[in-house]
Amino acid sequence: MFSNGISKHITSALRAESRNDFSGAIKHYKKILKSSLKKTAKIEVLNNIGVLYFRLKKYKKAGSLFKKCLRYDKKDSKLWNNLGLCYYKTGKKQMAKTAYQKAISIDDKFFDAYMNLTNLFCDMNKFKQALKTGKKLLKINPLNPEVLYGIGKIYLKLKNNKKAIFYFEASLSIKLDYEPALLELVSMYFDMGKHND
Repeated sequence: MFSNGISKHITSALRAESRNDFSGAIKHYKKILKSSLKKTAKIEVLNNIGVLYFRLKKYKKAGSLFKKCLRYDKKDSKLWNNLGLCYYKTGKKQMAKTAYQKAISIDDKFFDAYMNLTNLFCDMNKFKQALKTGKKLLKINPLNPEVLYGIGKIYLKLKNNKKAIFYFEASLSIKLDYEPALLELVSMYFDMGKHND
């Protein structure tokens, strides 16, 4: 249980966050850090501040806070994933890859880390690696239209239209109004029609 002063700051931080006043929320969280906190509470507060700095697009500050948290707990997959996002946003793609892979090594069912790693591989034009990671995402959540669509996009990059269509259609079989997959299919069918004329 937190003391009354800490509880007030937590409430104020959450209210500020809900109003998108991230700087105000950070001030309240920093006041909480001045209190004597258990390790887990300190990590949570530091992580919250890091997430808020990330939302303010202050990626280096956010990253330094996630690193600080990792000094307390190197086995927190969420912190490794957050650090990977900061590395990615600051152009440190290899370091982002390492951080995402560390998150996955700690929690091999961590959907967000796999998704971030897949997107990173696509951004690096490493489509075969992206496909391999994307298929692991499917094992975690086989009914996710976004993942199916993403795998379809990877197959497009690999110039395998037949498999791309299969995954776009699979995406639509789960969510009939999933617009990105629908638009991709319309475009592909239109292009195929032009070639068949």
